[in-house]
Amino acid sequence: MKRILLVLMVLLLGASASLAQGVLAPGSPPLTLEMSEQTASFFEWLFDLRLSPAQRALITSKLLQSWTSGDQAAIKAVVASTSLFEQLRGEPEEKRRQLREESWRGLLESFRQQPPGTLAHLIAGFYAEAHPAAPSDGAKAQAPTSGAPAGSGRVPAELVAEWIARRGSGSSYVNPSTGENSGPNATVDSYKIFANGTYEHGLLMQSALYGCTTTIFGRELGAVTVQGPKFTLAPQPGTLDTKNTCSPSLNEHKATEFGRETYDWRIQQDEYGTALCLKRTSDGASACYYRQ
Repeated sequence: MKRILLVLMVLLLGASASLAQGVLAPGSPPLTLEMSEQTASFFEWLFDLRLSPAQRALITSKLLQSWTSGDQAAIKAVVASTSLFEQLRGEPEEKRRQLREESWRGLLESFRQQPPGTLAHLIAGFYAEAHPAAPSDGAKAQAPTSGAPAGSGRVPAELVAEWIARRGSGSSYVNPSTGENSGPNATVDSYKIFANGTYEHGLLMQSALYGCTTTIFGRELGAVTVQGPKFTLAPQPGTLDTKNTCSPSLNEHKATEFGRETYDWRIQQDEYGTALCLKRTSDGASACYYRQ
């Protein structure tokens, strides 16, 4: 879709072993895709979450910001978390359960107090979305929790879901010196639509050329209005993060701003499942997203 039009190639598709071991950002230690996955898995375990590919991509984006900005406090916290998670894998289930019960509430409350835009605040938002019966400070939990404007509230129940389109190809380049494959070329485009008339859009793109990989992640929140067969998105300003493994000068974090877009929509069934198909009225561009 044209909204964040530079979408990305996902590290979260679990595409290849070489990618899973690739370095996303230099440092001590360097940030790897394996470390990013371990961080996401740690939070899933600690807070009883099931993170979507888009949510895992958001975590990776935040980790990239910490490494590229040299935020040593954040880096040390991530390293400690992944080390603890590795140690716990070898412990009896009872000990893991006891440690989780003793720690998750206090850590969650601490995360809720962190400023918007931080990884901790992001994780607290994921928890609020996954556990709406346990809001903070007595307030009724709503989704999304990260600042989307109130929508019309008239979203058909069949649209309320997470919808994802995945596209891409496998590795095409083999390093003649090492025999290693390059990362895959792929995109993950996701919409999460809520019953209160808001939505969250994430776009992750990875492009691998020879030994270099470019990863781009975009995200926006906004309001959605559905009137019969028409579907209108009114986005807030979003963010776009770019990471190039060979040219650090190309790395950047910037704000994005897109105008309203209207689509024709339909729900269809095919061999892959339930799909939400959108056709943009301005130029006829179309895409189908599958219910998760």
